Amino acid sequence: MIANILTFAFAKNILANFEQNTKESTNFYIFNKKFMIKNFIRWFVHFSMRGRNVLLFLGLYIMMAALVMSEGATQIKKLSGKDLDPLDLFFSYSPAIVYPLLEEYGENGRAFYALFEMTADAVYPIIYTLLFCSLIGYAWKSFILKKFQLALLIFIPFLVLVFDYAENTCIVVLLKNYPTQIDWLVNLSSIFTSSKWISLALCVLVLLAGLGKKGLDLLNTRSKT
Repeated sequence: MIANILTFAFAKNILANFEQNTKESTNFYIFNKKFMIKNFIRWFVHFSMRGRNVLLFLGLYIMMAALVMSEGATQIKKLSGKDLDPLDLFFSYSPAIVYPLLEEYGENGRAFYALFEMTADAVYPIIYTLLFCSLIGYAWKSFILKKFQLALLIFIPFLVLVFDYAENTCIVVLLKNYPTQIDWLVNLSSIFTSSKWISLALCVLVLLAGLGKKGLDLLNTRSKT
């Protein structure tokens, strides 16, 4: 009887210690995770505000756009034998527009387009996203240093990245499944495409607002002196 009581008390103590250690480990993990995320955000904000990064990503963007993306669009036209634009360049579309277009691409054109979406067009959004982050960070740098909450503006380009990847995924599925028609996916892809362009326009507006505000502050400073 006494042995059973002692065994039960011992087991209960071990279980209590285990629960306490688990709770402490979980809390420590959550704390570390939050700390790491916060540090990464601060690092990325300061990384984006460096002027030399604007030149770096601008150079990468020009090379990617001029040498890779334009060549991809040209190749689609060559394989289809017609002057056809990829769906990525549309603002919106419907099944009535998409399926005749997919047919006109031809089998080789569709195969190349799908491969291009999964390779070159998987890298391109990352480059232009980092470029816009750097441009916005540089334009808003002096204001962010005064009020760090404005650093959220730097992350707006990631909306474009998310919508672009979502759009690409939909387009690849449509290309690979043709001639099967998936109307709901076409409509969803169109939403992602429109959202991509709207987000991109928002990035441009934020950038212009930052440059305008920076210019006004510079004029005010010079007028005071």
